[in-house]
Amino acid sequence: FFRATTADVESFRKDGFLVAKGLLSEPEVVLMRRALETDTSLVENEIVLNDDAKGQTKLALWSNPGDGTIGMFTRSKRVVQTMEALLGGPVVHYHSKSLVKYPEAGGVWNWHQD
Repeated sequence: FFRATTADVESFRKDGFLVAKGLLSEPEVVLMRRALETDTSLVENEIVLNDDAKGQTKLALWSNPGDGTIGMFTRSKRVVQTMEALLGGPVVHYHSKSLVKYPEAGGVWNWHQD
């Protein structure tokens, strides 16, 4: 399975992000997409952000990863080991976020860095 390389770690440290191609296989992408589209806990934790042009962005935040597909992926060995490699030490789950912005439906998302 996917393992962050030295080049990945260097890229992450330089750019502040990493596109982890191959982190999921195609069947796993299908499984995660289905989970993101059908997991009721996302709807329970969802807020809708409206923009000035009547577009919408949906945002779900949660702290407990749970035992469903999304939670198990969050705690999976490949995610944890990748994050430990990128961040240089042990990691814990703080919160998860799902941001949904449909194509051609508007919805402003103002990116920021804390």
